[in-house]
Amino acid sequence: MTKKLKLVEVQDQVRELITLDAKEAELKEMVAISSKIIVTDLEDKDQLKIVKEMRIKIRKIEIEIEKQGKGYRDFFNVINKEISGAVDTLKKITGPEIERLNGLEAKAEAFALNKRRDALMPVRIERLNSIEVDYYISEDLRDMDADTFEKYYNDCVADKNERNRLQLEVEADEKRKVDQKKIDDDRAEIEAEKEKIEDKRKADELESKAKQDGIDAKNKEAQDKIDEAKRELEREAMEIRHEAELAVATEKARKQAEIDLKAKEAQDKIDEDNRIEEEKAKLEEVEAFQDFLRGNGWTPETKDQFKIVKTEAGHELWKKVGIFKKLRS
Repeated sequence: MTKKLKLVEVQDQVRELITLDAKEAELKEMVAISSKIIVTDLEDKDQLKIVKEMRIKIRKIEIEIEKQGKGYRDFFNVINKEISGAVDTLKKITGPEIERLNGLEAKAEAFALNKRRDALMPVRIERLNSIEVDYYISEDLRDMDADTFEKYYNDCVADKNERNRLQLEVEADEKRKVDQKKIDDDRAEIEAEKEKIEDKRKADELESKAKQDGIDAKNKEAQDKIDEAKRELEREAMEIRHEAELAVATEKARKQAEIDLKAKEAQDKIDEDNRIEEEKAKLEEVEAFQDFLRGNGWTPETKDQFKIVKTEAGHELWKKVGIFKKLRS
């Protein structure tokens, strides 16, 4: 007879010993009798006396049940304490060794984790170098998990894009200032030329008027030629002014077109870099998933033992650990 069978026999014997004196059928019968007691007049002392006596009677039985149950529990509490003491004594022998073995496993896991992180460092450094950003190689960069590094990398890309955008704005603003200064200088030169022509015209008019008073009809033809020459000079000055303004406007439009083209080329390069980085991230995720499967024992040969479940957080890997066959059909 095994020890387990002996314990089963002891359990059966204990169940017989701890039978309570109060019987379920007797209690139900008493409750059934009590349930027929009614009070038609809450001031009738005789009716209330019957209620009280029945309550006290039932409560006495209940108290005896509680006392008997407590006696049984106290007995088994002593046994339970002895069993717990024996378990604790044995665990004091095995506990330190389990703790030591757990420490070895923890060290192995930490070593493997550090090895994986060391292997990832060249890839992470290459990715950071590819976007030409300033960064500091430290334990923080090495100890980042995949999600934290991706966030850090994306922040670097966003920071670089923002700095490029600001730099383009600064360059464009500087170009606009240079162009505006040239336009202003050209306008000032034109205005100066116009003033010079106007001063000459006024001087000529004064001179003409002074001479006109003393000349005769004989000199009128010569004077007409002079006036025509002045008008021709004014027309030429106006044409020069128009051509200068047109040249300034044309040059400004050309330079603005160059600025717009450079800005578009820079944005196209940024978009292409982002696309390449997204493809790299997807490839790394696929490789990490394959490492996860292999690390948990999944191979093409053992795949029938596993089930892959896709969730919102990622993928769950379930494994069939065995099949229990019925002993009897």
